[in-house]
Amino acid sequence: MASRGGGRLIPRIVYGVTGTLFGGAVFLAGRRLYGDRVIQRKWRALLPRPIEGRFDPSELDGLPEPVARYFRHALAEGAPLDPAVRLAIRGEMRLSPTDAWRPMEAEALLAPPRGFVWKASVGGGRSKFVGYDWLEGEDAGTEFYAIGAVPVAHARGLDVRRSAAGRLAIESILAPASLLPSRGVRWEVEGPDAIRATLRIAGEPHTVAIALDDVGRVRSASLLRWSNQTKDKRFTWIPFGVDVDEERTEGGLTIPSRVRVAYWHGTEQQFEFYRAEHRIVPLLGG
Repeated sequence: MASRGGGRLIPRIVYGVTGTLFGGAVFLAGRRLYGDRVIQRKWRALLPRPIEGRFDPSELDGLPEPVARYFRHALAEGAPLDPAVRLAIRGEMRLSPTDAWRPMEAEALLAPPRGFVWKASVGGGRSKFVGYDWLEGEDAGTEFYAIGAVPVAHARGLDVRRSAAGRLAIESILAPASLLPSRGVRWEVEGPDAIRATLRIAGEPHTVAIALDDVGRVRSASLLRWSNQTKDKRFTWIPFGVDVDEERTEGGLTIPSRVRVAYWHGTEQQFEFYRAEHRIVPLLGG
């Protein structure tokens, strides 16, 4: 009797475990699919409306010389004034100063000050993870998955939104038309080759300091970004910056094309975590 009962019980256990695992896999796959659909909607929402005219250098009349120098270099006469740019990205990144560098491929849609979407694949093999960061209006978040659908990072809330807004502010140098004074950006001059742009993102002002060379190329950009890259992992405003190694001109836009990005930029604690090359691609699609 016991033998027959045990024989019936084992298949039930196996079927139960198998069903649980299958159900879990279906749930994770469904969550990933839902997330992908949400991020595609955000992507489409950030695509610009019809081109808002073309760049006329006379718009720079009356601007301080270093600011005008920057725009004359970044925007060719007649360049379309799309307030967004789509980028194909290749490079590497790491999660901590002791972490190994991991290969990274991504595409991004930047639409300052409205938001951005960054879709990325990082690492390889079993350590590969994929996902996205985004900011749309005052909503921001991050979602990353390992082995296709297993969640490894999920974050929303005020800290994420404030940090994402700082990220978009500094990445505005990749969408120079969004920084024109006619878009509501306030410019100041700190020195012959040092300028500052203040733009309002997600309800708060963010000021980006930009260092130029004598023809208007961006050498570096920095700001105070809300982050928990601190010893106690508490959020605070910390120095964050990008150093530019190369630039690229496409479609009348000249933008930084090879960059190195670091937390605690310019300090003894500097932690370089991101190295990448950017290439502008057509806005349609995604």
